[in-house]
Amino acid sequence: MKNLALLSIFILFVFSSLQAQLEKGSMLIGGNAGFRGSITSSNQFYNFSLQPNMGFFVIKKLAIGSSIGFYGQGERNFQGGKYSSIGIGISPFARYYFLKSENKFNLFANVGLGFYQNWTLNLDINSTRFDVTPNSSVGLVYFLRPQIALEARINAGYSYSNFGWTTFGVQVNSSIGFQIHLNKIREDAK
Repeated sequence: MKNLALLSIFILFVFSSLQAQLEKGSMLIGGNAGFRGSITSSNQFYNFSLQPNMGFFVIKKLAIGSSIGFYGQGERNFQGGKYSSIGIGISPFARYYFLKSENKFNLFANVGLGFYQNWTLNLDINSTRFDVTPNSSVGLVYFLRPQIALEARINAGYSYSNFGWTTFGVQVNSSIGFQIHLNKIREDAK
């Protein structure tokens, strides 16, 4: 944890002289994380996700990239049943920012298609499956500095696996993220 804090401070100071860029040729590096848990009268449930990402602005305010996703979830009912699963995958995405590049706040929409390998671990059955997950999100970005942003977003998606369409339909959750916007390399700076 100490190393992560030192790395974050280092990145903050190294990139403090850069300008925020939503311009063609600029780069986006960051990620998001989410956690949800609940306890009801019959069970306990949790899930978490971590998705580092990297993208490039192909035109002004439109980034194309990919994220790598890690997630886990589990459930325990009070009659003794347990369920847990973990997964890893890749999700190409397109992200569009709606407001002016120089705004301290901005809105974005993100669409992607995730490909995940999942491992389910139950008391009785262990299984593996491959999921294809179309997903989308909308969010709010706040630029702490011109090149460093925090974001909050709401995510939604379906899951399709080698077992067919899942029965629970749309999945909706929220997450928070951190992004670094790197300037494009100018031709006259080479």
